[in-house]
Amino acid sequence: MNYYLQKQKIPRTHRFPVRRTRLDAALAAAGIEQLDSVNLNFRPKWVPDQLLVVATYKPEGVNGFYAMPESHGVVPFHAGTTSVTVYALPRSEAPLAEQLLQEQGLPRLCAWLAKAEHQDQVWRSNGHYFHLDLRNGALMATEVK
Repeated sequence: MNYYLQKQKIPRTHRFPVRRTRLDAALAAAGIEQLDSVNLNFRPKWVPDQLLVVATYKPEGVNGFYAMPESHGVVPFHAGTTSVTVYALPRSEAPLAEQLLQEQGLPRLCAWLAKAEHQDQVWRSNGHYFHLDLRNGALMATEVK
């Protein structure tokens, strides 16, 4: 699978809750083919603290910049594709987040990405996004249409 990877430098006090090799393995196992970009970012102040991962689908037929309200992610480059943004978190929180993402989050994320690739034209004509949040020690998945 080929996708654009953008990885920001982060302070030593933080780390990403998923490694690229694990993400790539999960994407390959799910047969994901239309992923446009993966962004490993330091969390901007406007992004909620509990947000770990956001996947964004840019609708077909939309050219140029497109951002859904509350998506908190980086917009895919091309219409009809998805992007995934993973946010760094403090090292003290990373082990739990990494475990939950590996066990629950990556399968849910890959299922959503596969759904985005195979949905009908009506679904694909609108923007969508998917969040994975860490709240009170539990991983929460949210899909917004």
